[in-house]
Amino acid sequence: MRRWLMSAGWAAACAAAAGSAWAIDNPDAPDRIADFVQRASPFEQSLGATDGGRAAATAGEAYARFLDAEMNRSYQALLAQLDTAPRKALVESQRRWLAFRDAELVFMARQWTRERNGSSATLSLAGHRAALLRARVLSLLAYRAEYADAPRR
Repeated sequence: MRRWLMSAGWAAACAAAAGSAWAIDNPDAPDRIADFVQRASPFEQSLGATDGGRAAATAGEAYARFLDAEMNRSYQALLAQLDTAPRKALVESQRRWLAFRDAELVFMARQWTRERNGSSATLSLAGHRAALLRARVLSLLAYRAEYADAPRR
């Protein structure tokens, strides 16, 4: 499972990086993605150190709360950078993403159960949930980096 958490984190980071691969970065701008990855690291280590059960549920919930707060902070900061049309588009995108997230979490809860997966169910569920939320945070941070130096329209 620890290998899965590391590869999921790597995959999410690659996906976020790929989204901004064609952008020209300002070397003087803060690296919000690196800062986020550093803040997330203790949560990932805590989750990765569990072997399932209540410890995984507790670590997973703490990480999910952290990720939710990071997502909200990134979303609000990005909204503040946008003019009317892109702001409306982001609000709609986030609304639809939240609906997707909710549906995905229902699926995950039905998929990873103690009956199907034994004691690893909790750890698997926490890991998949974290990967889903982490990917959205990374996307919002990448969008924010691209808008940081763009002229407002």
